[in-house]
Amino acid sequence: MKENKGKIKVKSIKIIVLTLLVVIISAGVLWVIFNKNKDIKNKYADIEFSFKFLKMENKKENMIYSPISIKYALKMLNEGANGNTKTQIEKVIGNTNLRKYNNINNVLSLANAIYIKDTYSKYVKSGYKDTLSNKYNAELKYDTFKNADNINNWIANKTFEQIKNIIQDGALTNNEMVLINALAIDMTWKENFDGQRTCGRDFYLENGEKMTATTMRQENKSNNISYYKDNKITVLAMDLEKYENQQMEFIAIMPNDDLASYVENFEIDTLKNLSKNMTLASKTKYGLDISIPRFSFDYDLSLKDDLKNLGITDAFNPDLADFSNISNERPLWVGDASHKANIEFTEKGVKAAAVTVIHMSDGMALVDEEKPIEIKIDKPFMYLIRDKKTDEIWFMGTVYEPNARKK
Repeated sequence: MKENKGKIKVKSIKIIVLTLLVVIISAGVLWVIFNKNKDIKNKYADIEFSFKFLKMENKKENMIYSPISIKYALKMLNEGANGNTKTQIEKVIGNTNLRKYNNINNVLSLANAIYIKDTYSKYVKSGYKDTLSNKYNAELKYDTFKNADNINNWIANKTFEQIKNIIQDGALTNNEMVLINALAIDMTWKENFDGQRTCGRDFYLENGEKMTATTMRQENKSNNISYYKDNKITVLAMDLEKYENQQMEFIAIMPNDDLASYVENFEIDTLKNLSKNMTLASKTKYGLDISIPRFSFDYDLSLKDDLKNLGITDAFNPDLADFSNISNERPLWVGDASHKANIEFTEKGVKAAAVTVIHMSDGMALVDEEKPIEIKIDKPFMYLIRDKKTDEIWFMGTVYEPNARKK
């Protein structure tokens, strides 16, 4: 009898342990699913943020900007915000954590800085400075703000000298603090273009006219290039070299009809579907015959106006701004926000750089064929440069006239 009771007791314990294991495993599976879904949701929220500026700046002209640079600057600003100011910023940028990138000499650079006017430094909370240093690797700098030399030199250094003198002397007069993100890439193609094949070819403008564009060409059948093509759109994706486990890809998206309308209606699902339907050149019978224009230009984003249009308004109002996590004694507000980027797209590869500057004040307002598939990019197109692993978009823009250089 006792022996049976003992068996029943042991059996009961086993059932309890197994039940607990099932509960624990189930909870673990649910946690993994939840976090995976959360990661996917956050990933597409980041992409959605990236496209907002493309649509607001859709002016039928050559453009480039860096979503990740803007987001880094806004993240640092948000660390100092409270109340409705913080609510407005977070509604735009979300609550996702930005990936930290390791700088690679002369190849990839991403840097943050906080410049504080020496006479204002005693008012800035140490907790805010520590947060920016620990979470964003931000460099802490003190300056007189009598001129912009130190900040401009820092930006030039972090962008491989691609962006110089973005801040004019006198622009810092009423500033107490400046938040900066600067980044740059200088990467070569996995599959280089032969410069001897570059020539002038027709490029068809939106107004129906055509121009002669300096066009690069190559025939390729590799795993480093992919495409999608139907009667409405042509998409070309080309890998850049991999550096220390970091790899970017360039994607050109050319609609057969009006680019401006295409951009206006572009959605996250559009990019997801295009990415899903891409075919590697190596999977085609005869490879790809690629032609795409060489281009080089810079662009100044209307960042202050764009942020206001997105709903970040209190930050720019000295009476409503709440940056009490930075200072209680001398309240700050955002006097200006600027963003500049440039790109050089050549046979060798891609050079691109961007800087975001937030000025803070405490005063008054201031088809399969028997030949290679032809992938011809000869009409206005949009493009993006993204991290192949995370899909984080570093640069994005449009090309309406390849030979034009905007000043």
